[in-house]
Amino acid sequence: MVSSYFYRAMALMLTVGALSKIQKIERREQARSEKFAKLLKYEDKKEKATSQQVVCYYRIEKNDTKKLQPEDIDASLCTHLIVGYAEVRYDFVLPRAIQDLERFNRTVALKKKNAKMKILLSIGEKSNGGFSHMVATNYGREKFIFSLLHFLDKYKFDGVDFDWEFPSWNGANPLERFYFILLLKELRFVIEQAKRKFLISCAVAAHVAIIDTSYDVPEMAKAVDFVNLMSYDFQMYSQEHPMTAHHSPLFSRNSEKKLNYFLNGAWAAAFWEARGMPRKKIMLGVPTHARTYHLHSPHLNTLNVPATGQGIGKGKLNYPQVCQFLKAGAVQIFDVSTKVPYAYLDHNWIAYDNEHSVSFKSHWVKDEGYGGIMIFNLNNDDWKGTCDNSTKFPLTRAVKKIMQ
Repeated sequence: MVSSYFYRAMALMLTVGALSKIQKIERREQARSEKFAKLLKYEDKKEKATSQQVVCYYRIEKNDTKKLQPEDIDASLCTHLIVGYAEVRYDFVLPRAIQDLERFNRTVALKKKNAKMKILLSIGEKSNGGFSHMVATNYGREKFIFSLLHFLDKYKFDGVDFDWEFPSWNGANPLERFYFILLLKELRFVIEQAKRKFLISCAVAAHVAIIDTSYDVPEMAKAVDFVNLMSYDFQMYSQEHPMTAHHSPLFSRNSEKKLNYFLNGAWAAAFWEARGMPRKKIMLGVPTHARTYHLHSPHLNTLNVPATGQGIGKGKLNYPQVCQFLKAGAVQIFDVSTKVPYAYLDHNWIAYDNEHSVSFKSHWVKDEGYGGIMIFNLNNDDWKGTCDNSTKFPLTRAVKKIMQ
């Protein structure tokens, strides 16, 4: 019969082994944290913004009273209005539909209500499309730049926004990263030589892998006036990760480790800064849409619990729909670690931003000296005031209140 001492000794060895493994993991995580803390250290206070901007995206839609029209926009809410989208075809800037030209004119007319507001044209493309073809040659970039300047002049825009998702990413030509910088520099040179005051901005990724693959940040910083950080959609339902998660957290949760630790707005903004983008040129993205999940069990309804698919709205809701979900009796939880809320009702679970979370993000941006907040987008905000039957654009208005 085996002595009880044997089992005690085995238990002690296993315990010591487990503790040793835990200590190794803790040391590795501590080294990782120290590495990134050093990377993100920033001491040049001169690069902080002394005042913040409110940059709003607006997507041109059909003439329909159910859709947000230019005349519905409160021109007092935004310092910059970015209107999308144009596209690149045959190396020229062209509207996606001929009717968009008339809507561009109606949008630019908002400057009559707020002469200080800058209105930029956004050009949106995926890789392997018009951008990829155009940037690859000197002739293509030259044609594009002069067609762009003509377009901005003709429709009285104050500048251009590049929403390229994403150079050199996901199997695209690795040289696109280099070509994109050439385009930005050449455009800046032509603008300065022409003694114009056109602004240049870029919508940029917040995921670390994409940042380092797609952008030469120090060179980009020389050419652009600001970047709009897409600090949302960090996590959504997928078969690879069928668990509930915030899609636009400001901070990481205390319990999050490894990759998830970096999926938040504060870390992404700091990483862009560490890579070479001045703090004053970084606009933190705030979404007006929610991401939804279908819970595996209505009794498991917190963060990081199993989901079987996308929830209501095929995975996405606008803010008025969020309000309807809450009015239907959903339980609301504000996560103090990440500074964003989530809500659940039966099998449906949503991650979203509300007035409280966007106000907190705005205070953080202001306190930290970043360039401002980017709202994506006005179309998904409650522009009719249906949530409380009064307040129009409540999310954008909450941001503006902090920034003014």
